[in-house]
Amino acid sequence: MSSQKRQKKQDIEFCEQFSSLQKKFKKHGQGHVFKCLDRLNLAQKKELYNSLEPIDLEEINKTYKRVILDEQNKSNETVTPFTGNVVELATVDETEKKRWYDKGLDLIAEGKVGILLMAGGQGTRLGSSEPKGCYNIGLPSGKSLFQLQAERIIKIRSLAHKSRTEPTHLQIVVDVIGAITSRMRSVRLPWYILTSAPTHDKTVAFFKKNEYFGLPESDVFFFQQGLSPCLTPEGKLILSSMTKLAIAPNGNGGLYTATKESGALRDMKWRGIEFLQCYGVDNVLVKVADPHCIGFMALEKSDCCNKVVLKEDPTERVGVMCLRNGKPGVVEYSEISQEDACLRNESGKLVYSAGNVAMHFFTLSFLEKIAMSPELPFHIAKKKIPYLDDAGQVINPQTPNGIKMEMFIFDVFYRAKQISCFAVQRENEFSPVKNKNGPPDAPIVGSSPDNARLALSDYHIRLISQNGGTVQPNPDRCANFEISPLLSYDGEDLSKYVNGKTYSQPFHLTKELGRVALGKY
Repeated sequence: MSSQKRQKKQDIEFCEQFSSLQKKFKKHGQGHVFKCLDRLNLAQKKELYNSLEPIDLEEINKTYKRVILDEQNKSNETVTPFTGNVVELATVDETEKKRWYDKGLDLIAEGKVGILLMAGGQGTRLGSSEPKGCYNIGLPSGKSLFQLQAERIIKIRSLAHKSRTEPTHLQIVVDVIGAITSRMRSVRLPWYILTSAPTHDKTVAFFKKNEYFGLPESDVFFFQQGLSPCLTPEGKLILSSMTKLAIAPNGNGGLYTATKESGALRDMKWRGIEFLQCYGVDNVLVKVADPHCIGFMALEKSDCCNKVVLKEDPTERVGVMCLRNGKPGVVEYSEISQEDACLRNESGKLVYSAGNVAMHFFTLSFLEKIAMSPELPFHIAKKKIPYLDDAGQVINPQTPNGIKMEMFIFDVFYRAKQISCFAVQRENEFSPVKNKNGPPDAPIVGSSPDNARLALSDYHIRLISQNGGTVQPNPDRCANFEISPLLSYDGEDLSKYVNGKTYSQPFHLTKELGRVALGKY
């Protein structure tokens, strides 16, 4: 058969498949997605076919009906205060803290800890087209969020290695010359990075370009969260162009299924991991592989632990731990009544105070149970979704015109046999980067790069002060002080470098050839 005849036969077969697909979509009430069909050539029809063919229409329609019903039933839901174990790290005595810390380091040293990073977000709200983890908030070092977190992993691996045994003279020599037999190299702390379709390739390329920031390439595992079609409020699919549907990531709750489908879960089991920390990429203060929380969780025998910050302002836009119909969960700030949000106990603390900030810890067995049977509800997020009008023009709406159906990672808390809350000080552990900076003369407001840089600077200045050093104050909003994670993870060993010394801002404190210097490590 000639190539011309072969091509003609293939075109005929495609037209039959296309016609069948068109009938299927019309049957399920979604035939409008073919409204521009008479304007498409054969190549464009194939592009439209490839966009539509994977869609499970029965599942989409069923999910939409369930989501709408769930939204209606929320008014009948009972929300009461969380009654589980809530530990405030700041109030725990030093002996107990050390017990948790040592246990956590031991687990890291034994290779039983893994890290799950949720990095599917783009920096759109920051004015960047790059993945959010690539963002530079303006520190003296110029490091990205990804690099800061990678270097914290390197440091905590080093601390875990040192905690295993006092080094012999031979081991010290081996470490200095960088021989591959160094015991530090045997401490593995794998980093599982959840991306999305818009960020995956750019994230992988960024890590390769930066040589994985000093981490072993084999310990960095990239995988993608799933996608869901966007819908109108009436449940109709939305076209983003004449040949493509509008789709969006299915929420951070898609992590569970993604770990199974990508092979990440299999890799975790193969490595012998028992505990996992999960967190969002935009938190500049995150303690990656926090030994305190890991040790606490292990000793308490919790299969799920939510690290929280305590709310002081009832209007703060953050969800809180609660009981939903008597089961552990999170109620979003938009779902709780003003009366409940302002409710305080006898000591004056907010009753609903355990702020959920996307810092979660799981046992691998719990994660596997969820991954094999997710059973997560979907939530409606009203969004401004670009769409194709009847004239074939793409419209960018000024108000929400559609919905995204998302799953939330915390909707599995009720399935834990034992869940705990680990409350930490916000100023030490939580400052997210979400919105771009305001005008130069505007006050610093939450969630901007300026605010995050200031929070990190203030935290590092406190560490300097606690270790006998001084940082001269500077009222300039751009002034900042930075300690390299490679020098200190959480203030340990700083005294021998900074005691009795005074620093001005901006400054980057780093360890280089045994001395403290300004510059890149």
